[in-house]
Amino acid sequence: MALMVDQILAAAYRESNVASLDSLKKVIEIKDGFQNLSREKQNEVFDVLGLAHLALLKLDGAAGYFLQSGNDVYLQNVFELALRHGKYFLVKLLIDCGMKIGDKEYLRFLKEKAIPYVSMYRDPKEGFSIDEKTLYAIIADIGETPEKALSEAVEFMEKSGSMNVVKKFILAHYAKNPLLVQRYEKEFNEKAFGGRANISAVSAKYCQDNSLGFVRSLQASDQDNYFPSVAHIFLVKQSSKKLVFKENLRLHQDYSRLGGYSMEKEILEIVQHENIVKYLGSIKMDNIEFLVLDFMPGMTLERCVRPDNLLPTGKVIEIIITLAEVIDYLHQNRIISMDVKDKNVMYDGSKAILFDFGVSQIATKPYITSLLTTPEYTAPEMALTFKAYPQTDVFQLGVLFYKLLVGKNPFVRYDLCDFAESEDYRESAIIKFVLPALLRDFDRSPKILQENPRIADLLSNMLQKNYEKRPEPKEIAEKLRRL
Repeated sequence: MALMVDQILAAAYRESNVASLDSLKKVIEIKDGFQNLSREKQNEVFDVLGLAHLALLKLDGAAGYFLQSGNDVYLQNVFELALRHGKYFLVKLLIDCGMKIGDKEYLRFLKEKAIPYVSMYRDPKEGFSIDEKTLYAIIADIGETPEKALSEAVEFMEKSGSMNVVKKFILAHYAKNPLLVQRYEKEFNEKAFGGRANISAVSAKYCQDNSLGFVRSLQASDQDNYFPSVAHIFLVKQSSKKLVFKENLRLHQDYSRLGGYSMEKEILEIVQHENIVKYLGSIKMDNIEFLVLDFMPGMTLERCVRPDNLLPTGKVIEIIITLAEVIDYLHQNRIISMDVKDKNVMYDGSKAILFDFGVSQIATKPYITSLLTTPEYTAPEMALTFKAYPQTDVFQLGVLFYKLLVGKNPFVRYDLCDFAESEDYRESAIIKFVLPALLRDFDRSPKILQENPRIADLLSNMLQKNYEKRPEPKEIAEKLRRL
């Protein structure tokens, strides 16, 4: 399907130079193009459009295209994700279309997924609200009173570790359960006055009170106390030593969902490695927790993946050996990074240091489920199933390796990267990077790969679509040492 994805992206670009789902949909509106294709080729178009929706977790759209193409494998992926993310009406539709689920499993889905994941909305003036129509349809399907069904759902959320206080508080109200309402009301109100709007002034005063020098803000955040999306980061001085204060942001991608909270502090408390940012403890300012990190000299590798500023091949190999060993160390500690990329590696010309574990997780089984990663570094298994395995980090390391050597993404035809971004950055990035990574082989044509076939072969293994066929990080380091 590699040729087809190129043709679809090229046709979409001719119709609209904005990388968006709408630009892709225009392809099937081109009468001379789409209607004259064979049925097999039309199905491939539907599959590409379905994959674009799937990678964005727009499951209703993905299901519609896969039903048109008749692709049962991709449709099963959608069904499993719909069950995992509580998509009540979509699950019912797919069951009607032939997807199988037992009665007990379906009842558990209603209680443990459909109710906790019911859509929640936010109005700047009115505050939070919930999709009542869907909520009461689910309760009717369960066949219990709203009070019983909703109270059980909230208690399940609590036992499963959900940190979505807003959702629990709203559902407790609908359950008319005074004990649950009282339990979450205080925490709900505390979040309303979380103090993030004044944190810059608070941090400056904290430094003054503790004989620290406030140098500057390295990253400004939003002011959302309930569902913040960007961490505050400050640079401070302790005598002659520089420190970084990073807000321990319990990152939540979408306030309708339950998962996605950061484990960065828990991970930094475990790891001790010379090529991982050094963790020095944590502090609290106005009830907001900050991680204290050692300041890292140098710049990120982002500057080294530009075609006009590439490092010598030997330096690149040294960096990848270091990062492969770091990834191997993380995996020994059951940590999956999920965000190995140029922006997360500091480099001072001799030493590479991995930092930012905001989307990383400690794995309790062979994979972790997550919505959070960087589109350009998204491995196929994450795009299709939103599951990350240890080998997912190997794929991301392969993308970084290629970019450091060549100065471009390994899968993308760069004329198609001239797509202008839509208003939704993530949508644009997934169309420009994830679709080619899913459906195309990496580009072996650059001169440096032609001259170094062993590197090209190693990259081919690291960038395998099937995660099970990728090499172990230790093996990557050993092969590169021989070079």
